[in-house]
Amino acid sequence: MSDVINNLPFKLTKAQLRVLEEIDHDMENKKPMNRLLQGDVGSRKDDC
Repeated sequence: MSDVINNLPFKLTKAQLRVLEEIDHDMENKKPMNRLLQGDVGSRKDDC
């Protein structure tokens, strides 16, 4: 997945990277994952 991220024409925010790590961790579990991702395009409000 890091190859895909590194080839994006923009940098992901810290929050976006954190969520990707959480999803990656969840995908390793045997339990089903229920997740809703939501955000406003261009808002950059979660850049923390």
